[in-house]
Parts: sequence; structure tokens; C-alpha cells
Amino acid sequence: MTDKPTTPVSMSKGGTPSGSARPNPPQLVLLAAGALVLTGLASLAAALSLYGGKKELLATAVKANAKLVGKKNHVDPATLPNAVDKAVTSLTIQAVVLIVATAIIARAALRGRYWARWAVLGLWVISTLTGTPGGISSLLAVGIDAPGLYKAAGFVSGLAFIAAVMLTSLRPSVEFFNRSKPARPAGAPQRRGLFASRPTGGAAPRSRFEPRPPAATKPAETRPANQPDRSRSKQRANSEAVAKGAELARTRAKASKSRRTGT
Repeated sequence: MTDKPTTPVSMSKGGTPSGSARPNPPQLVLLAAGALVLTGLASLAAALSLYGGKKELLATAVKANAKLVGKKNHVDPATLPNAVDKAVTSLTIQAVVLIVATAIIARAALRGRYWARWAVLGLWVISTLTGTPGGISSLLAVGIDAPGLYKAAGFVSGLAFIAAVMLTSLRPSVEFFNRSKPARPAGAPQRRGLFASRPTGGAAPRSRFEPRPPAATKPAETRPANQPDRSRSKQRANSEAVAKGAELARTRAKASKSRRTGT
């Protein structure tokens, strides 16, 4: 007898058997994860490069402020060094947050998490709308007056982020992420797309231009023979009232005529 188990024991969390191992990510997902990591590293490098170029940034800020003399946006030149320091610190914090977020999403993408590709797109949209590193502004920063290392690193960061968005949206990547999509519970209605046809409940759908079926009419009610016809009696009463009114009018007309003639 030996102490070695006859079957391999899985040491993974949850006791996943070896036969149900996680599938290997496709090449596109590997490239997307690498692009995400490159995005964070390049953004951090761009932010750190500004610490060595503060003098150049300050000189640029002084020139721009001198052109605004007499305008509303002009500020006190003595406050510019402090403003440059705050801008560099803020950009560094944003880069640190971005590198942490991209690392988490890259790990989730390699593990085949269904939400990973949506997280990549959402983070890129947020970076673009807020002007933080990795967005479209990083690509457009090539034309601004800033240190060359900052512009180069920012351009690489923006380009790598766009590549990650495109790689996670291709069909092989989508199929890989869909493997971990949570299954719908039994009996739940099937979801349909925006332009999918509506399910029919056994009857063929009616066309928009197809005439509507005629409405069902109620059968005429039959009246017993011994029951009097109320409509006829009402008509007879009305005719008698009209006749009496006409007779009264003629009588009044004759009386009026006789008074005028004096007979």
C-alpha cells in the first residue's frame, strides 16, 4: 500500500476537475491583454517624464499666459509654478489608476471573463471623454507644445488602447468570452435582438397591410308574437299628437280671422 492517490487531485479553488480545464485564450486575446498592459505602462511613463520637463512646461505656460494679458483667462504669473506641479501630480495619479485598471481587465480577459471586452470598451470611452491618458487626447497630444518623451509615450498609450478595443471585438475573441457567459435559468423567455422577428404563438403574424377580419355581428333578436311593438305604438302616439296640434292651430286661425272681420 502507498500513500499516493491513484487519481490526480485538483488543487484549484472550487475543486475543478482536470478534465474541465479552462480553455486557452486565442492569439487575439493574448495580443489584447498585452496592448492593455502597454497602455498602462506607456501612460505612466508619459506622466513620469513630465517631472523632468517641468521647466519646459513652465516656460510654455508663461508664454501662453502672456498672450492672455487683459483677457479673462489671464492669471497671476506667480501662481504658474504651483499650477504646473498640480497638473503633473494629477496626471500621474490618473496614470496609476489606469495601469491598475488595465492590469485587472487584462487578467480577466486572459481568464475568459464575459465582461472583460465590455470593460475594455467602457474604460476607453471614459478615458476619451475625460481627457485622461489612453484616450483620443493621447493621440492628439503629438501636436501640442510639450516634452518629446511625453508626446511619444502618450501616442503609444492611445494607439495601444485602440488596438485592445479592436482585438477584443473581433469574432474569435467574442466567441472566447461567450464561453463564460452565464446561462439563462430554465423556463426564462428567450431574448431577441433589436431587429429580430417577434415569436408567434402558433398563428402566422398578420401583415401590416392585410385587411382586418370582419367584426362578429350579433344575431337579430326575435320578438314574441304576443309582445306589442313599442316602436309602432310610439309612432301612432306621435302622429295623433301632430294631428291634434294641427287641428288646434286651424281653430285658432279661424278665431283670429273672425275677430278681424267682425263677424
